[in-house]
Amino acid sequence: MASIKELKLKVNSLQNTNRITSAMKMVSSSKLRRSQEAMLNYENYAQSLTDIINQTLKSCEDMQIDLQEEREIKKIRLLIISSDKGLCGAFNNALNRYGDKLIQDNWSDIQVEVETLGRKTHTFFRKKFPEQEVINYDGLSAKPEYAEIIPIVDKCINDFKKGDIDAVYIIYNQFISMINQKPTNLQLLPLKFEDFEEAEKSILFEPEAKILLEKLIPKYLSSILFNSLLENQMGEHVARMTAMENATNNSQDLIDRYTLLMNRARQSAITTELTEIVAGAESLEG
Repeated sequence: MASIKELKLKVNSLQNTNRITSAMKMVSSSKLRRSQEAMLNYENYAQSLTDIINQTLKSCEDMQIDLQEEREIKKIRLLIISSDKGLCGAFNNALNRYGDKLIQDNWSDIQVEVETLGRKTHTFFRKKFPEQEVINYDGLSAKPEYAEIIPIVDKCINDFKKGDIDAVYIIYNQFISMINQKPTNLQLLPLKFEDFEEAEKSILFEPEAKILLEKLIPKYLSSILFNSLLENQMGEHVARMTAMENATNNSQDLIDRYTLLMNRARQSAITTELTEIVAGAESLEG
């Protein structure tokens, strides 16, 4: 049985861990609220942008756009989003396994180019694809900035138009609810306009609808990637809150157990000392 000193050291260590995990849960909760506010503000912009595109498409139904071109898939680009930090349970591992399985099941016979937004997935896929330089856009998953998304999307658009890549997919953790974050993939290019609802009426545009649409499409694609980042960020904070809550509860259980053992050991030591004192007193009297 461990000594009282050893048990006390364990209890003190667990209490420190308990305070740390409890604080991390509170920090994640605060960050989650900020992420939810950012998502709410973004949704207003995204809805307005989608409405404008709906009306624009209605006015140019027969127009062909380069980014719609369906062609033989020889090379694709994957934009994989994860967190920069750990301590969030299976959040990143589940995404990495999902992405790896997706590549093996669907794109094993074509060239796959991987770009990551998050250090955890960058570390994983850099080992999976040692023959290529896996680019990582550091810091974006922790603090998404719309302005920093635009160059990434512009690069994808230009490479798609030049024929360097034939499709672009986003892989990320979709935020479904506070208890459910699901790894999923989303096609960014080629663009599918059937995703838009038909507009209720036509509008006259100045400049003409085609020119306006060419300006709006990059913004729309950027908004898709930005939305994926926000959802992934919200999922990360929820996963970390859950992991830290479990860690706090587990450490408290261990604190209670070791405190009980320490009290029993102290009680046993006191009883032994009293027994020795009584025995010594009796021997002196005898």
